[in-house]
Amino acid sequence: WTTSPLEPSTRARIRVGFAVDVPVLAEVGDQALDEGQMLEVAITAADGDGTNPNLVGLNLPPFATLTDNDDGTGVLSLRPNFEQAGTYPGVVIVATDEVDPDLVDTDTITIVVADPAGDGSECGPHGPVAV
Repeated sequence: WTTSPLEPSTRARIRVGFAVDVPVLAEVGDQALDEGQMLEVAITAADGDGTNPNLVGLNLPPFATLTDNDDGTGVLSLRPNFEQAGTYPGVVIVATDEVDPDLVDTDTITIVVADPAGDGSECGPHGPVAV
C-alpha cells in the first residue's frame, strides 16, 4: 500500500501478550491423625493460562513435608512420632503462579495429632509404653 502526500498516515506500536491467571488451589482442609500414624494428603492446583503452579508449605510442623511434583500436584506427608501430639494451627499451603510469583492462592489449615492413649503417656506401635 502506498500513500500520497495528501493522505494521512499513522504509525502505532502494538504490544501483544497474554493474560496471566491466578492459580486455584483445591481446598486441603484440616487434617487429624494419631501419633505414630502416617497420612499423605493429595494437593492439587490449576492455572487457567496452562502453566503449572508451584506448591509450597509454610509453617509446617517438624513431622510434615510438602513435595511439589512440578505438574500442579503435590503431596503433604504427615509422620508424627510418639511425642508430637498436639494442635498445629496456621499451616499454609501455597500455590504460586509459574509466570508471576505475586499471584498466589492459599489454604490455611490446622493439623491435629492425637495421643491415642489419651493420658499424655508415650505410645509405642503396640500400645502404651511405661515412661
